[in-house]
Amino acid sequence: MDVCRQAPGFISSVSPRSITGFSLIEVLITLLITSVGLLSLSALQIQGLRTTHSAVMRTHAAVFATEMSELVRVSAEQSQAFPLDAIALDPTQLQDWQTRIQMTLPEGAGTVADSAANTRIGVAWNDHGTAQQITVSLAP
Repeated sequence: MDVCRQAPGFISSVSPRSITGFSLIEVLITLLITSVGLLSLSALQIQGLRTTHSAVMRTHAAVFATEMSELVRVSAEQSQAFPLDAIALDPTQLQDWQTRIQMTLPEGAGTVADSAANTRIGVAWNDHGTAQQITVSLAP
């Protein structure tokens, strides 16, 4: 193919048909690259939503654990039970707390366990197939 400079009165040997426009293969490659990019963005969005959901569940669990730790402290102060004694809790408060955990967190469960040294409060749930747990330990 001869490519020549255009000079006045000179006719190029390259046809205009071969210079202008895109070939079908160029359009298909561009479409493929754009599709891969959009699929990657949608996967990134899904991962972001999953991470946000996990953070919300962890925050709910932390709030439930903090709430029960405050209830245990108040109940121990009112009954002057030292070390902190979860047994002094009103059973309806404990049942209400556990019910709210079950309603809020997927496969959620709350536990309160006493020992001579401390009181342990646990909140467990299932996060996308993975067991998660937050434990708060209260010392006198």
